Amino acid sequence: MFARQFLVVFSIVLLVLLESCSPKSYRVPQKELRSYDLVVYGGTPAGVAAAVSAARKGVSVALVSHSNIVGGMVSSGLGASDVGEVAAVGGFAREFFDRIGEYYDHSEPVYRFEPKAAEQVFEEMLSESGVYVYRNSPVHHLKKLNTTIEALISVRGEQISGKMFIDASYEGDLMARAGVSYTFGREDKTEYKESLAGFQTANRRHIFPVPVNAVDEGGEPLPGVSRDGWADVGTGDKKIPAYNFRLCLSKDQDNQLPFEMPENYDPKTYELLARYIALRPEIRLSTLMYFFPLPNDKVDVNNRGPVSTNLIGGSWEYPQASHKRRAEIWQKHKDYTQGLLYFLSTDSRVPARLRSSLSKWGYCKDEFVETSGWPPQLYVREARRMVSDFVMTEADVRTNLSKVDSIGMASMPIESHHVQRLLTNKKTAANEGSVVVKVSPYEIPYRAIVPKRGEITNLINPVTVSASHVAYSSLRMEPVYMILGHSAGNAAVIALKQGLPVQDIDIPALQQQLRREGQVLSLR
Repeated sequence: MFARQFLVVFSIVLLVLLESCSPKSYRVPQKELRSYDLVVYGGTPAGVAAAVSAARKGVSVALVSHSNIVGGMVSSGLGASDVGEVAAVGGFAREFFDRIGEYYDHSEPVYRFEPKAAEQVFEEMLSESGVYVYRNSPVHHLKKLNTTIEALISVRGEQISGKMFIDASYEGDLMARAGVSYTFGREDKTEYKESLAGFQTANRRHIFPVPVNAVDEGGEPLPGVSRDGWADVGTGDKKIPAYNFRLCLSKDQDNQLPFEMPENYDPKTYELLARYIALRPEIRLSTLMYFFPLPNDKVDVNNRGPVSTNLIGGSWEYPQASHKRRAEIWQKHKDYTQGLLYFLSTDSRVPARLRSSLSKWGYCKDEFVETSGWPPQLYVREARRMVSDFVMTEADVRTNLSKVDSIGMASMPIESHHVQRLLTNKKTAANEGSVVVKVSPYEIPYRAIVPKRGEITNLINPVTVSASHVAYSSLRMEPVYMILGHSAGNAAVIALKQGLPVQDIDIPALQQQLRREGQVLSLR
């Protein structure tokens, strides 16, 4: 009798323990070594692709993530994937979309998906390949010997040694700490002879279609409107395109969390929006935000129109900020976005039909469970960018489309979100910085993901690549990050086996391996 009771109690305890681990019981696939053949920094899609592609070749790999999740934006709300030309997507990226298809019992790849589906697929790929994952471990500093990185030391004091390193972070933090040349902001049009560089006013997307008074009773700019003056078109600066959160919302009342008022809510923050809505009584919710349909009655919400989910001007400090300051910027974006939804669904200045339309939606209970339905990753569209011996520019994504050392392709338009909101001479609001120009599929060279010769010889950089602001505005898509991460992982293994600096590996051998793994290097 005692034995039977013991077994029952033991079974219950075991089930409780397993339940407490689920769905993350597969998150520690291998024993922690602290010294690896390859250390990948950044839990982005590029980081996962690099780690998995290298680990599948038998080398020991650690993936060091600054947060608790892996998959970056793909696991954090960007469910309507920016694929572009499907024929240009191969290798790890194509495998990911194929496995998303399997998740939904489809025989074809699926390009629109729930965040939790993406996270599960990424986690399974890491587990299957034996990658050890460090979580909540932002980089603090590096140990270097001349032009070689020896170890990454996290803010938690972990020392993670490696023979080879990949910086797959959105911010380029490892690259910067290694002493690699980089820049941020917008180049002047004269630097690379780019027609789309610098200060821009020609694009007509996400602008105010009617004049909206943007000053208060004392003549001061309203919240969100910069005091900076206008510049000549093409003038460079150190300002960054707007960030936002990609929200995952549901209309299913059984799977909803409400839009609650944030702790420091101030309706004055949305005065400009209130004035804009008052001038457009016919405006619809779909004019204020994009709603991209996802499986299971969910949507991926993105910025649309002159005042929306983008916090214009809120990103400028981010590239060079400390971890603490970035957390504050993250919170500021969260407060702004939660306040926006609360304002649109409750404020009397918003037409009743608009309030009613938004109130049908809510945060998803079954997404981002650890953060109460809120996406953990801020959409860092652009931060630092490496400056290597070769810099991709507007010409490389519009005219010079072929590269002898191609390691993958991209095809999404050049798309820079607005950088700032200014006053016109009539004291009305004007958004500045948006650029949207279509491109044909183009090849990305290996030269763009390795540092200058003489800087660092065991680092590959597939996210904050060597590109101008204009070129990066096309490159910065999550499927491209997966493509470049896959290629970086293969390159790291070749550098390890050949015992060469990453700048000197056998490019034809790398390309041959990539083709075997389905990577698309050219459509010509």
